[in-house]
Amino acid sequence: MGTKILFNAALVSLIFFFQLFVIGVCAMAVSFDESQYDSLFQELGVYDQFGKAAARDANHAVVSYLKGETETVESDFFNGREKGHLQDVKGIFQWMKIVAVSFLALFAFALWLAKEKLKLAGTILFGGGIILLGILGILALALTLDFSGPFAAFHELFFPQGNYLFDPSTENIVNLYPEQLFFALALRISLLSGIIALLFVLGGYCLKKGS
Repeated sequence: MGTKILFNAALVSLIFFFQLFVIGVCAMAVSFDESQYDSLFQELGVYDQFGKAAARDANHAVVSYLKGETETVESDFFNGREKGHLQDVKGIFQWMKIVAVSFLALFAFALWLAKEKLKLAGTILFGGGIILLGILGILALALTLDFSGPFAAFHELFFPQGNYLFDPSTENIVNLYPEQLFFALALRISLLSGIIALLFVLGGYCLKKGS
């Protein structure tokens, strides 16, 4: 009885971490894709304000830093406060990587222990995918109706020290990355997460049926 309860608790935990795994991986995939920023910068007038070369160089320095390719933001485009905020943002991406690796390790370990491996994999993927689709549906509706509110709440939650508040007249980061850009990125992350969740639901259903 105790073993069954422990197993069910582990199963619920894996399904929960599945949400963080998918959203984190999709957030990194979208955020680190430099090719998309060109059209967004053009559309939002960033190139008009800074020039194409300067904006591209600054963004490349930021993306390289967040990906872990460089130890510092190698650009004079940002001041010390702005670089301090980017350091905190990098910390969030590092946690996303830790969650992703931890989920995969726990998932592999659970499969190794399970007698009915296909059934277990199917349950996690199917259940996690269904829950994630529901979460993404609610999130997409909330972001569409009011993005500014959740956007501010996100910053207050993850940057409680308040170093995300900048003066657009003297600091470049809020002009290079306006709120509308994050709205576009959030929609892309949600769409990619939804596609992957749907694929996992279908795959999980097939695994459960096959088992």
